[in-house]
Amino acid sequence: MTDQADMQTARRILVVDDDKPLCNMMATALANAGYAVATAFSGEEALDRYREQQPDLVILDFAMPGMNGFEVCTEIRRLDPPHHRTLVVFLTAYAQTFLVSVDFHVGVDGTLTKPILPSDLVAHVKDLFASRT
Repeated sequence: MTDQADMQTARRILVVDDDKPLCNMMATALANAGYAVATAFSGEEALDRYREQQPDLVILDFAMPGMNGFEVCTEIRRLDPPHHRTLVVFLTAYAQTFLVSVDFHVGVDGTLTKPILPSDLVAHVKDLFASRT
């Protein structure tokens, strides 16, 4: 039987945000919690990382130059293998009510609002994975 730390290490997370300091802060918080974390700073880079690593969770900034979070999520859903649905969480400074219609259409598993504390991020991720098992 695996312990909680082993289970977290097995979980791969891709953090995507064009705000590099914020992206790196989130990645550090998640790595310190025991997750395997990769980062991307654009939608295009996010899709490259997604294809390479097949993460269990993508934390995805909604408003980015170039491909926005909606477009990236739509492509992730197209690329998801039949046996594995990647969790996708939008990270945004927009109000939650703005995203309700978007969530329904692209299959987002949750939203997080900026600014976010590292401890709140880690707690949200743990809850997401716990609800999936």
